[in-house]
Amino acid sequence: MRFFFYGTLMDPDVRAIVLGREAALGAHLRTAVLFAWERRATSGVSYPIVQQKPGAHVNGVIVSGLDTHSRRALVAYEGPFFQLMRVSAYVSNGAREVLLFTPSPESPLQPEPGGWSYAQWVVTHKRTFIAELIAERKAAGG
Repeated sequence: MRFFFYGTLMDPDVRAIVLGREAALGAHLRTAVLFAWERRATSGVSYPIVQQKPGAHVNGVIVSGLDTHSRRALVAYEGPFFQLMRVSAYVSNGAREVLLFTPSPESPLQPEPGGWSYAQWVVTHKRTFIAELIAERKAAGG
């Protein structure tokens, strides 16, 4: 199955930590657009959420070629406040069915008024985010 990544998982370093370097290198990536959704900054965290919004769009990547272990790692990384939804993302030659992580109904995550920029996240939050992610992995025995 294909996944649509719109936030921190667009980053190759984050993907390597979450999926494992070998799985991340073996994955197939393709730029894509998700129409009728918007990416929003999220209160209290440095990663975004998406929500449906007519007329909006989200640029991201479709990732395919992941094994069962990598798919489980993704679900664990996203955690209990996200659920998977089947949607269509668009590439240069048409639509592809993908799985999208969206906030679950019980999620406390709240969108902020502004959007979220991957380029800005790299400059302002990536280093800390990666350090925290590595520390969490080590504490969990991974």
